[in-house]
Amino acid sequence: MVAGKQEHICALGLERWETPEQFRDRVQEQLERSLAQGEVILLSDLILGTPFNVSTELMKDHRFRHLTSMSLPLLVNLLSARETEEDLSELCRGALAKSAAQMIDVNDFVEGVSQ
Repeated sequence: MVAGKQEHICALGLERWETPEQFRDRVQEQLERSLAQGEVILLSDLILGTPFNVSTELMKDHRFRHLTSMSLPLLVNLLSARETEEDLSELCRGALAKSAAQMIDVNDFVEGVSQ
């Protein structure tokens, strides 16, 4: 794995056969198990997609951080910093900022290097 062996991570995907309500029930069940162990950061892939909407709905009754537009750099930055950053809000802000800075237009990058 890119960031080494990790603990306290769960991945849930929306299955083709699942209704949004079934997915919500599955996410809520896992979220409640995870919250019983401590703070939670939930990542969803697309803003306004079903996982985003389900997670946002669950925010009404549960306290957790929800980040969307999930990417591999965001995940790696969160995993890399979670052992040293104790404040969950700062961990999320820092990972988001670092991930955004790592996104580049490679054509512009290559053209700049060759000049």
